[in-house]
Amino acid sequence: MSGAEIFLTVAVALIALLLLALLVMQVVFARRLGSVLRPADRPVQVEHVFAPYQHADADTPEPYFGSVLRIELGDRPGACFQIRPNGSTWIGRDDSANDIIIASSSVSRRHGRIESDGDRYLIHDLGSTNGTYVNGQPVSSAILRHGDTVSIGNAVLRFLMIKPEDDKKH
Repeated sequence: MSGAEIFLTVAVALIALLLLALLVMQVVFARRLGSVLRPADRPVQVEHVFAPYQHADADTPEPYFGSVLRIELGDRPGACFQIRPNGSTWIGRDDSANDIIIASSSVSRRHGRIESDGDRYLIHDLGSTNGTYVNGQPVSSAILRHGDTVSIGNAVLRFLMIKPEDDKKH
């Protein structure tokens, strides 16, 4: 075997090892992420509500019905935040400029915005450094649907639409 053939054999073997290592890393990450992500229909406790509903005859808040983002992977897994039913909900790192704060250096100060007219929810990336992803796809704007995953920086959130009939199941 000549020197060139030996070099080529070693290079191919190294590339094969690198590809195998990448595959193993992908499987491990998918398993970890899968164990952290929760089903879209899991009951939620809303942490940040703009306009809580109250029973007319009691001090107990009624169950929340509307849309929320639930942190699946990030600084507060399980925390749920209401999306304004009409208007804009701001998302980012800066606690003085946003409605939903994600404390991570991978999230821009004012990372994104969700616009709602009550029936439709549209997420916009605001030129963030690390982008906004819906169901793994990079977006500048996208319509959100129940169960969609939204990645902002290294945080993974799930968009949930909670209706009165959903509460009867739990």
